[in-house]
Amino acid sequence: MTRPRKDIKEYQEELIAKFYDGATFEDLKDWLQHTYDVSCDSRTIRRRFKDWGITKRVLLSEEEQDRLRDLIEVWISLYDLKDYEMLKALQKPYVRARWGVSREVTAWHIVKLRKSLGMRRWRSRAQTEEIRAHIEQILVHGFQYDGIHLYGRGFLLSYLKNNGYMFSKWGLIKS
Repeated sequence: MTRPRKDIKEYQEELIAKFYDGATFEDLKDWLQHTYDVSCDSRTIRRRFKDWGITKRVLLSEEEQDRLRDLIEVWISLYDLKDYEMLKALQKPYVRARWGVSREVTAWHIVKLRKSLGMRRWRSRAQTEEIRAHIEQILVHGFQYDGIHLYGRGFLLSYLKNNGYMFSKWGLIKS
């Protein structure tokens, strides 16, 4: 015979409020025991929260995720920022407002979005500098010998493509 189900539904609102205030499942178990004399395991509370769809991770909208993907791609491609550096910048409200992100961004969001871009590793600072120096060398050569200064902005990328250099949406890639 199975055990009867613990009914904590009547305390749902209070449990959720305490959870969002930072209480752990163990804290909630103790609180139920002391306040209402209801004994249940912390795993039971965890299961009920899962059933109710309650999580501390706030999901971003698709639009916000797209904006952040673009921003992360720029920050990694051009500035070689690490996750913690991006997180520090995105914790500032004016940066989030500038990029149209209304919710708090966590390290979990950054890692998830970075991995969705296929960016699993970072280049070392030395590799980044090597690539920048190489691009600068290409451009100097183009200005001196190929008349690149006459191209204008729209044709510069065509010049680079024609000379065997690939680029992503936000930066050049050494092929």
